[in-house]
Amino acid sequence: LGVGTGQTASLILKKFPNSELDGVDISPKMIEQAKIRLKDFLDRVSFAEKDIADLQIEKKYDACVGVLSIHHLNESQKPLLFKKVFDSLNDGGIFVIGDLIKFDSEELTNEKEEEWKNYIFRNFGEKEGKYWFDNYRKEDLPSSISDQLVWLKGLGFRDVECVWEHMNYAVIVGRK
Repeated sequence: LGVGTGQTASLILKKFPNSELDGVDISPKMIEQAKIRLKDFLDRVSFAEKDIADLQIEKKYDACVGVLSIHHLNESQKPLLFKKVFDSLNDGGIFVIGDLIKFDSEELTNEKEEEWKNYIFRNFGEKEGKYWFDNYRKEDLPSSISDQLVWLKGLGFRDVECVWEHMNYAVIVGRK
């Protein structure tokens, strides 16, 4: 979900040499970048220019991975997408979400966002850091880990947990 430049897809395809991957992204420019990065795997990859908010999933999968894409959906769209993913997974299939998050308290959310802001300013410079942070504030809709765990468990996912968290990022995993 949100194949972007293909960085995560590349790692998956290398780690699982018998895998096939369907990459979805709303941006044709991102898909073009992914095609370049995944040029050695194109026999195992297909691409679809689609909005994950309106995604219709017609196949069954062993895994679904969304990295830095689900935060573009609002709090009513996310559970709907999670339901579509659940329905599309084979029994035992895994759903992995790696994304921006917020926290249950506004104070902790602000603290973690400030930590991230300082990080991007140090690593990208003030001008580019400001661009990314301002863009995040205007466009991104992160949800809390606890909300996402509740939504996933409510749909029937099992073994649901947050397996990694740093600043305002987390990886959440659930199995059908």
